[in-house]
Amino acid sequence: MSSSWEGAFSRIRTLSASCASKRALFLRIVMEFADSGDLESLVKERGVPDAEIRRGFFGDLVRGLRFMHSKFIAHFDIRPSNLLICKRSLKIADFGLACVFRKKSKDILFRGPRGHHDYMAPEILEGVIYRGPPADVFATGIVINFLLTGCSSRVPTEHPEHAETSRKLLSTSPFQRPSMASLRISAIQDSQQFT
Repeated sequence: MSSSWEGAFSRIRTLSASCASKRALFLRIVMEFADSGDLESLVKERGVPDAEIRRGFFGDLVRGLRFMHSKFIAHFDIRPSNLLICKRSLKIADFGLACVFRKKSKDILFRGPRGHHDYMAPEILEGVIYRGPPADVFATGIVINFLLTGCSSRVPTEHPEHAETSRKLLSTSPFQRPSMASLRISAIQDSQQFT
């Protein structure tokens, strides 16, 4: 891992650490055990989590992405199978598609597909150039719908109080989506919005 990535990821709670030297013939990966597996499997096996757990998972996801974006890193593959559950906390995993999106105060624009088709933002699917953070925000909106309904393609009609947040996160215009920094976790966690 290059030094620029090391600094950016140094504070992110990781599930794995690589151990290698220049003389090593192989790479060892040491991983923390995700005692509850991934979010997708958890919801499919046990159903939609209760409101308190959903609020905690949402807060963990937003805080993780907020930190990544503050270090100019976009994940590009946010989806339930890449969100691991350890001791009732959600952890972001699979940084294989993650990219630095700003260098020397200039945004880097991307083109071409990145991530799982079902969680791609409209601008990615349209094949136009796009920015990383709004793509992560869109995928987060789909994950939140999944947390509420157990289905990523279903709008949570039984949660009308969630409609406004969902509408903003899933806006077809990347310029209309809120940034992770602007999402108010405490207001969501203190309210009954995700009940």
